[in-house]
Amino acid sequence: MGIEQTQSSRMIDTASASNSRDAGARWLWGDDSMRNRISSMTVSWTVGILGLAALLARPVCAQSLGGYTAQSSAQEALVEARYKAIPDPKETQRQHRLFTAEPHPAGSERNNYLAQYIADEWKKQGLEDVVIRRYDVFSSEPKETLLEMVSPVPYRASLREAAYEGRGT
Repeated sequence: MGIEQTQSSRMIDTASASNSRDAGARWLWGDDSMRNRISSMTVSWTVGILGLAALLARPVCAQSLGGYTAQSSAQEALVEARYKAIPDPKETQRQHRLFTAEPHPAGSERNNYLAQYIADEWKKQGLEDVVIRRYDVFSSEPKETLLEMVSPVPYRASLREAAYEGRGT
């Protein structure tokens, strides 16, 4: 009860002190100690963010990679930079369209075509021992799908939808 009375009386005091330039700030932040805590938190966050930015802005070569000497660390950083520069957005889009052009469930002709395509690409890139292995697996693709009611009156649904106007199918 005492805390609530103190807070409400503080709000009344600051509201009545409309001539003071700090009245709104006192009402919002409370006393000076609260303002100091918020100010120090702001400074701490700013210093932390600037410190993190400085760490991230350091050149890769200046950092020593784990497991490498200083000299081989610099050489490894150059090799990694070359590999990071390889991806080409247009080639990525082309590959994505190739793989998503049509469905390719396991065991389908399309799936086998894509497996052979990947094997050929890997061989072009210098991999020597590329082997496509055959696996016998259970497939969830049924050979036949039907909906049938056996009682009280036998009925077999066609499971075919009528074509929409304008679709041509």
